[in-house]
Amino acid sequence: IRLLVKAEQLATSQSLGQLTVITRAQHGLLRLREGQLTDAIKQLDGAVQLINDAEPADRCKILINRGEAHNQLGHILSAIEDFGRALILSRRYRLTELEFAARLNLGYMHYLAGNLPRSLELMPTVEQAASDHYKGVVGINRSKVLLSAGLVADADRTLVEASAALERTEIVTLLAEAELARADV
Repeated sequence: IRLLVKAEQLATSQSLGQLTVITRAQHGLLRLREGQLTDAIKQLDGAVQLINDAEPADRCKILINRGEAHNQLGHILSAIEDFGRALILSRRYRLTELEFAARLNLGYMHYLAGNLPRSLELMPTVEQAASDHYKGVVGINRSKVLLSAGLVADADRTLVEASAALERTEIVTLLAEAELARADV
């Protein structure tokens, strides 16, 4: 963290906007991973102030990370705004993986906000996920929305697909989550 602070100070003093935005973004990401959510948002807010100095992929990542910090604090509307902006940017610049992440997170936020139709419209399907890990994550999250909408058979089928994908990985905690969710169906 100290090195990031020094790097940011140097970048700022030299008017290096792109380096400043990246150091703030990395500082925010580290704080997010440490669970220091308020400080993470503060750092990511600083990155957003200079977001136009960042490359398109970095812009998306900054917004996705700040959206996740807002999500973890229960600031659902702020998270929706950040994930929505990330989705627009990722589509504009054809950043497929970041578009996938933005759609998944934005869909889940609409689920938490109670907008099930919008959630299902946005959230990718298991088949659309590029890796077995993401197939599992999508399946678990999408099944929650499907269950809330009363679509029990669809939720069960989604969890079967998620479990099958997760069995091909070493991520036993997600596999256990998928199987527990299926037991609840």
